Amino acid sequence: MLDVLTRQCLPVRFQLPLIQDSLTPEQQRVFASLAAHFEAYCAHHALVPDQVCRDYTGWLEAFSGHLRRYIASGLYPVEYRDGFTCGRIVYDLCLMLSTLVTRHRFRLMEKVAALPGQPAGRALVLGVGAGLELALLEPRWGALSGFDMQLDEFVRRRFPQVTFHDRLPKEGSFDGIFAIELLEHLADPYGFLARLAGLLRPGSGRLVVTTARNIPQWDHLHNFHDPRLFRQAIAALGWRVVAEEIIPHRFQHEFSGFEADNGFFVLERAEPAAMPCQRQRTGSNFDGRGRPPSTLHR
Repeated sequence: MLDVLTRQCLPVRFQLPLIQDSLTPEQQRVFASLAAHFEAYCAHHALVPDQVCRDYTGWLEAFSGHLRRYIASGLYPVEYRDGFTCGRIVYDLCLMLSTLVTRHRFRLMEKVAALPGQPAGRALVLGVGAGLELALLEPRWGALSGFDMQLDEFVRRRFPQVTFHDRLPKEGSFDGIFAIELLEHLADPYGFLARLAGLLRPGSGRLVVTTARNIPQWDHLHNFHDPRLFRQAIAALGWRVVAEEIIPHRFQHEFSGFEADNGFFVLERAEPAAMPCQRQRTGSNFDGRGRPPSTLHR
């Protein structure tokens, strides 16, 4: 599939060589794992290159329109009810393909793959989607669980050793929890982060999350417009940042002159005495949807 798309699909033909030609040997291994998963997904759903190309091109055209309107108005599509939508297969397909042809999304997957696993540990992946994170994490964790409200049968069959949930577990003691490209889809991401504290193993557990800034995708409900506010809010919830990286969207910046990025954060629970602003109402600087009042991009 990927070889055909490289020859016949203009966006892939333009973007893919920019990624492949610059990969280190370790990055090549990550790319190969992602590409194999993409190929297996396409085969399972009997997808053909022409349709995949049309779907991906349509996705890019819709995002370009949303980006132009965001630059002009500061509004995300959810705020003006654009009406664009797509089915789960097209959605997963486009996100998987974009990890192979865009630098920022490949970097996110590379960061996940580089995190140390625990052969005897327990990990939980939130928002499983098409299963890319599972493909990268399963070989390095002793027991892996996944949460998704609409799990694709392909994922269940491809990862028979994974325990799947269609509701967030109410309790647990996980050594690692992964919420990759999830928080921006939630109306109350900070409330969600507060709930995760009870699922992490005390002391040694780590929570890995990402944020999205100025990325007006049609289903994004939250813009993490200021990393400082994110750090303040999670500190008030009792999370401490262990490691972080801000991953710029270079193509979007070159296309529009507008800065956007993903934040990649590894968090741990802070000791109670170290928690700042424990009595402050978390998120008080945000409106009802967790966004800054008035605009999204300031």
